Amino acid sequence: MNSIFNSSKNKRNSSIPFLLVLSFFLSIFQGVHAQQWGYVIFKDKGVHDNSFQNNFAPAAIERRFLQNIAWDERDVPVNANYISLVEACSDSTFGSSRWLNALVIQARESNWKVIAELPFVQEIEWLESNSLLTAEFPSTSFSVSTMSEYETSEALHQIDLLEPNQFVERELFGKNTIIAVLDAGFTDADNLDHLSHLFLNNQIVATKDFLKKTESIYSHSEHGTEVLTYLAGKNDSVQFGLATEANYLLARVTPNMGFFRFLNDVQWIQALEWADENGASLVNSSLSFTNQLYERKDLNGRTCKISIAANTAMDKGILVVNAAGNELQNGWEIIGAPADAERILTVGSVDPKTGYVSSFSSVGPTADGRLKPDVCAPGELLYPDDDKYKRIQGTSFATPLICGFAACIRQLHPDWDSEKLWREIRQSGSLYPYFDYAHGFGIPRASYFFFDDPEEPNVYSVQFNETDSLNCNNLLTIVRSDGEEISESFSAPVAFIQFVKETGEVFKYNVSRPKNKVIASIPPDEYLGCKLRVVYDRHFFEIPIPKP
Repeated sequence: MNSIFNSSKNKRNSSIPFLLVLSFFLSIFQGVHAQQWGYVIFKDKGVHDNSFQNNFAPAAIERRFLQNIAWDERDVPVNANYISLVEACSDSTFGSSRWLNALVIQARESNWKVIAELPFVQEIEWLESNSLLTAEFPSTSFSVSTMSEYETSEALHQIDLLEPNQFVERELFGKNTIIAVLDAGFTDADNLDHLSHLFLNNQIVATKDFLKKTESIYSHSEHGTEVLTYLAGKNDSVQFGLATEANYLLARVTPNMGFFRFLNDVQWIQALEWADENGASLVNSSLSFTNQLYERKDLNGRTCKISIAANTAMDKGILVVNAAGNELQNGWEIIGAPADAERILTVGSVDPKTGYVSSFSSVGPTADGRLKPDVCAPGELLYPDDDKYKRIQGTSFATPLICGFAACIRQLHPDWDSEKLWREIRQSGSLYPYFDYAHGFGIPRASYFFFDDPEEPNVYSVQFNETDSLNCNNLLTIVRSDGEEISESFSAPVAFIQFVKETGEVFKYNVSRPKNKVIASIPPDEYLGCKLRVVYDRHFFEIPIPKP
């Protein structure tokens, strides 16, 4: 009996600590959920003067001047008095957004009611916490043996689909462009040989950790370091990125994992505004937020705060280049946010050997039926790792290749605004004017931007002019650089135009929209034996290319 009694007594006593622990955690859980995070959105910015312009670096002011962008209310900081009064009613403050004119706070239900009644508060939007989810960085890697001649050759040609030689021949490497890189950390980026030139030449303009509110960002994650490599990396034999001479802003905006992951979009928005203030004209974001923060129906470019901010960047003369995500084989499948934003370049991944979409690359369309991704680039790549290469893959790495591509075009055309840059890169795609929801408009081609280059003699261009739109009397003209031309009139709306070899092979780089005055171009070493094919109303006719 005693043994049985003692056993029962021990069971009762052992349950007491368990109940205490359970009660403790329940109280914490209830306390956390009694304190809700949310956006406090204000009605206005209050009374202010132009002194806010002092918050912007000279490069930011110059960007606005060159693109004829006027200052507006979104450039003004959130009113300090509004912030103080709301903070007095809150338990925690996470920061503000001038573009959204909002403050992010945590408060009890009773205090939220008080805040909602403040005369300068327009509305409140709750932030939902999926706090147990781990951040996903869509890349996988495995080490390869010591760098061999074969692997070095493969690395040399892994970005050939973008025609980087066109930029190299003209010494276009993104000079005088500031690129902001928003990522999870940049471990050892300051100690790698293939990035050493960025530090030797003072190309790192500024750094900021938006989680810890410090300037130290060279830790926490290698993901940002890998991304930076495909923007600016180079060694003696291989150019890994296209923008090796650009200047950089490096921002840590999301953890590898963390309790407050639902605040990651806030950090991303704050970093984007910081990039604006510091003069960035391009932003690389190799991050994709899906079910961690949103539902599929939210991906319409207008619902997610992070996507609203990405579109705002275009208004400020900044082109955001964002990864589509790696969800194709998962239940989510489609692009994440802010990749759904309309006026950004959303980038999918292709196999560099075939040019076809990678098995993991997220697809479109958006929830409201728009085209995404916009373009694609190689995302299955070799990465330098000490004395060997490792293979990494993800739209995370296709994205910086396109961002570097954009930096080279910006150097070539500093007079272009970001809207035109966005448009032209899409039109340079290998599928344009056609598209699909895996490749977008295809792989951008550098040669598209040099059709009229005087260094290429005897280049043919094609012009399409609608002389009588009422009767569909159209004039097609082939013009050679020395002035010789051939014209053809016909009565039908044109669908598209191609250069075709005798074998029937269609040139991959010169399909273009007939509404453009210059439709296509063909180098002099490739025009012999070619015909110009004009496709209309499900029919086509072909015109022989005139010889020089």
